[in-house]
Amino acid sequence: MAIVIGTIIGPILNRCISIKNLFLIGAGLMCVALALAALFLHLGLPYGLLICVMVFHISYQIGLGSYYFAYIAQVGNPSINTIGVSFFWFLVLVISLITPPMIANLGVSITFWIFSAFAIGGGVYFWF
Repeated sequence: MAIVIGTIIGPILNRCISIKNLFLIGAGLMCVALALAALFLHLGLPYGLLICVMVFHISYQIGLGSYYFAYIAQVGNPSINTIGVSFFWFLVLVISLITPPMIANLGVSITFWIFSAFAIGGGVYFWF
């Protein structure tokens, strides 16, 4: 449900906000949602964690989720598109492979904090 809400809200916001600002807002909300998820998990508040995960999914769809492939298609030629999309899915595979060991060795809260730092890095990338 959260992904559907984000997919609907993203194009509506894009009419008023530039794509760069939409990416920044999405990265900022993802960072806050992941940091709060780590905090709620540490405090033992499962409903807060659930809300944060839903906010994360909505903010991802508002920013990168809805526009990544369209953005890549606009700024590059077909070979760049192929490289960009392949790299995207390669990183999805890498994150899928490293997340379970991170959770097992570091714990869920620390893993959420690390992913929150990655979201900050994404925001810095889109800022410049």
